Amino acid sequence: MTSPSFNFDVTNQDDFERYSYTRTRLMEECNYRRNRQWAVFSWATALMLAVLGGAVTLYSTSHPLSTGHAIALVILVWVFVIASATWINHDAAVAFYHSERCWDLDQLFGLKFDDRAHKKRHLAHIGLLVLLATTTSVAIYLATQKFAKQVAPVDQPQVNSYKDRAEAIATPE
Repeated sequence: MTSPSFNFDVTNQDDFERYSYTRTRLMEECNYRRNRQWAVFSWATALMLAVLGGAVTLYSTSHPLSTGHAIALVILVWVFVIASATWINHDAAVAFYHSERCWDLDQLFGLKFDDRAHKKRHLAHIGLLVLLATTTSVAIYLATQKFAKQVAPVDQPQVNSYKDRAEAIATPE
């Protein structure tokens, strides 16, 4: 993106009002993009934590995932992470562009504000999404039927009802 040329006369009050309006609109767009980055990150994190919780629940019960379902779920998680990371990266680039245009305007009028966008802050969100996707993928792998059969104890009795549980607790070994 190329930087637009601004035609403002710094001594003219009307031009300063145009500057003020333009800067306000640019910062509104910048803040909208920043807020949307956070919304996408929190939405993606919540969804992946739900999948992670489901995988852990399936692993701890006697209903493990089949290998085909696990592969499909891992692919879905990574496609979702890639889409979320792309969206966050795009919004960060647009926010940074608008922030830079605000700084260009500020320099015209000799003003300085402390609202410049950070170039790399969005990378922390993307890194956390990748870490969470990796953890979710491992949990899905552990929830597969093959691994769950290897880990399950062989000599533990199968308890199907409250009556069976009560009898298992009451019966000394």
